Amino acid sequence: MRFTFREIKELLISTIIITFCFAWVHRDLPINFGVLYIYMFIVVGSAFALHELGHKISAQRFGHYAEYRMWEFGLLIAFVLAVTVNWFFIAPGAVYIIPSYRGMSREENGIISVSGIIVNISLSLLFYIGYQLTGLWFLGYGAMINAFLAFLNLLPIPPLDGSKVLTWNPIAWIVLIAVSFMITSKLW
Repeated sequence: MRFTFREIKELLISTIIITFCFAWVHRDLPINFGVLYIYMFIVVGSAFALHELGHKISAQRFGHYAEYRMWEFGLLIAFVLAVTVNWFFIAPGAVYIIPSYRGMSREENGIISVSGIIVNISLSLLFYIGYQLTGLWFLGYGAMINAFLAFLNLLPIPPLDGSKVLTWNPIAWIVLIAVSFMITSKLW
């Protein structure tokens, strides 16, 4: 896997801001904000960063150039909304893919898109198991957030991943949206 310095920096900045937004919105919890931030970094930061890395790794395995780019305006809006109205919508950036010389097939695009969703479903299940074994609330929260992110990303609305997955393989899309919906509805 190849990274540029810029990409590492932008992925880290995006993760830090996203984590702050989640921690800020939940600052009324009876816990020190610094500790809350660390918990949110573990469950929310990993949800975001590993989702994007799933796309990047898949694209590179197909021989394409892939690089995460943050969207400064989207991060700014999320930050301002979190701080001012205690609610936010996150559009931090995305992995941009330049197809190899042979182009990118519909199947490759679908698999690349589904890889981030599978990361979130897997993390949701891992955090849920961790929550069941330990009772640590933030692991349960991580399970909920990852399940919700998988479901949200599966909505067939461009540029969300779901539109690309549905175009590639409608059966895979139906199975994944059903699984993510069942997990989300069980945890919320």
